[in-house]
Amino acid sequence: MRRLLLTIYLALCWTFVSNAQAPNVMILAADNQTWANEVKAKLQATGLLGTIDLVDATTTTPTVAQMQTYKAILTWSDNGYANGTTLGNNLASYVDGGGGLVVAVFANASIPLSGNINTSAYQVLVPAGQTQGAMLTMGTVLQPSHPIMLGVTSFNGGTSTYKSTSTTLTSGSYRIANYSNGDPLIMAKDNVGPMNAKRVDLNFFPPSTDSRGDFWQASSSGARIMANALLYVGGSATALHFNGWGNTNPSGSNVGISTYDYISVADNGTMDLGNTYTIESWVYLDDNANNTIIDKGDYRYLFQTHPNGQQGLGLYNPSMGWVYSAGTVPTQQWCHVAVTFDANAGKVVFYLNGNVLSTHTSGISLQ
Repeated sequence: MRRLLLTIYLALCWTFVSNAQAPNVMILAADNQTWANEVKAKLQATGLLGTIDLVDATTTTPTVAQMQTYKAILTWSDNGYANGTTLGNNLASYVDGGGGLVVAVFANASIPLSGNINTSAYQVLVPAGQTQGAMLTMGTVLQPSHPIMLGVTSFNGGTSTYKSTSTTLTSGSYRIANYSNGDPLIMAKDNVGPMNAKRVDLNFFPPSTDSRGDFWQASSSGARIMANALLYVGGSATALHFNGWGNTNPSGSNVGISTYDYISVADNGTMDLGNTYTIESWVYLDDNANNTIIDKGDYRYLFQTHPNGQQGLGLYNPSMGWVYSAGTVPTQQWCHVAVTFDANAGKVVFYLNGNVLSTHTSGISLQ
């Protein structure tokens, strides 16, 4: 029988496999465009999204048709929108058609969206004023298994921590994570409009300390939160979320699963990845031996750390053989590893902790 194997070596491991085209995203920023470009670059660096286009919302109001070419939209404001009412009406129509929306400060605070999108049927956090000046971090995570929390380890709002003064959510909305003072940080609303679209509200200003020193700390997980939110509302990924130990945990204490060092899943067509896919995982490696993250039976695709004596990552399929990354994947510490495969573009990209290890364009093909 052909099978899918996920092997976990002395590690707690979360693996995300997407067999869909990464969603194309519009950034609709009524903001300093240099800062907006920093946000775009951070989202691109996650490797989780498709094409990301930036629109200056202080001068341009996209039509519904233009919006509908994207699976998800991220919008925030620091200045007024060019035409807030028309934009808000267009965004409502976009969501009614199934489009995913992520809204961040100050568009859900002191410079809110207008028009139909600014009604309770579409809102998550009810806009109010803004507050800043007290550094806050991520506090209680109310839904740690929520897809938006995948790979999120921390959030530091910076010395100013720009956020909404509101703590009021509309009916059907829910909190995913709070700030350290108990105010909402990440919120969502599912089943919005006739197409059951999703909206996420982020209670922080998207540019980081790489744009200005008092913004959210770029060393924390703000970019991953935004990317995960766009993936979630874009609704284009199929995920496996494994949470299990091998023989022992990294500290050496037995957790009661003494024999299952891998998870075996019967062959299933949903695991036949297409021309483009992303595989990612959090791993804690006990050693630098050949460690398998995921193996589709008969090696139709195989993703490993330290493959065949290499120090980094490796991806294999029968058509192209092995592709090895540059760099080194460390042991005895948590790290995030990922690979993107695009047969159409003939490209494989490996990532470690959100940074590109290497890009490969020679001999890339689908099995």
